[in-house]
Amino acid sequence: MYVCIWLCVCLGKIASALQGTSVDKVGSVNEFGDEQLTVDVIAENLLRSWAQSSEGSAVRAVCSEEDIHLQECHKNGEFILCWDPLDGSSIIDCNWAVGSIVSIWRIGHHGVQWQGADTLIQKTGRQQVASLIVVYGPRTTGVVAVNVDAGGIVKEGTALDLEMKDNGKFICRGKPIIKPQAKIFSPANLRAAQDLPAYKQLIEFWMEKRYTLRYTGGLVPDVYQIFVKQQGVFCNPASKAAPAKLRMCFEVLAIALVVEAAGGRTSNGQKSLLDVAIEHMDHRSALCCGSADEIKRMEETFAALSG
Repeated sequence: MYVCIWLCVCLGKIASALQGTSVDKVGSVNEFGDEQLTVDVIAENLLRSWAQSSEGSAVRAVCSEEDIHLQECHKNGEFILCWDPLDGSSIIDCNWAVGSIVSIWRIGHHGVQWQGADTLIQKTGRQQVASLIVVYGPRTTGVVAVNVDAGGIVKEGTALDLEMKDNGKFICRGKPIIKPQAKIFSPANLRAAQDLPAYKQLIEFWMEKRYTLRYTGGLVPDVYQIFVKQQGVFCNPASKAAPAKLRMCFEVLAIALVVEAAGGRTSNGQKSLLDVAIEHMDHRSALCCGSADEIKRMEETFAALSG
C-alpha cells in the first residue's frame, strides 16, 4: 500500500531528527494537558507537513494524540491516519528507545465512509486497512500490517518486519511470527496489581515460572520485542485506581492489528481489541497482547477472579 511507503519516508525523517535534537520543554501542552517536548513537536510537524503536502495527496484526514480532532487535508484523499507521533517521549531524555504508531483507515473500504469528525466513531480495529509501529533505538526498525481481506478477518502472515538502512529507506526483512508460548513478560501499569487480584496472580505466575522480565516503560519497544523474540506478553490492564491510559485510535488498535497479523492475540480482558468499537476519539482501553497462550491465560484468570 503506497501510503505506507510514504509514511515510512516521513518516519525515517523523524528518526534522523531525533539524532540531533535536544530534549527540552517547549512551554506548551497537547490535547490532554501533557507537557510537550521539542521532539514531540518535531515528530508531529513532520507527519502533518507530509500529510498536507502534495506527497500526501491520498490522505483525506489526520488526527493525533497531540490533537485528537480529525483535520481534513485533501478533499479527494481516501486515507484517514491516526498516530501517536512519538510514544515514550517521557523516557527519551534517558536515551531509551521510543517509537511512532500509525493506524490507517480507507474510505470506501471495510465499511468506512466519510462522516466528518465522527467518521471513526463505532468503527472497530478490523476496519483498519493497515497499521505500523516504528522503533527509534540504536537501529530504526518496525512492523507493518496490511488488512485487505473482506469480513474483518486478519490473516496470520500479513505482517512485515522493517529496518531502515543508512540511506533512510526501509527494507523488508521478512514476516514476523509470534509463537503461542511465551517466556518473556512486560508488566505495565503495575499499580493496578494492588487492586486487581487477577493481575497480581498473573505476575506471580510469570515470576514463579521464571519468565524473563523485560520492560522499559516504552510501549513501542516493549511490544516490538515480541516480534523480534517471536514470543512474549505485554500486559497493561486497568482498574478504578489505575485507569486505562492507552488510546484506542492512536495506540491500541494499530498495535492490535500488527500483533494479530503476526499470529499473536490481543485482549482487553474479555475479547480481542479488534472487536471493540471506538466510542469517542479519546476512548481508552486496557491492552494485553502477544503469545496466544498467555492471552488465553490472562482472559481466564480475569474471568475467574472478576468481582
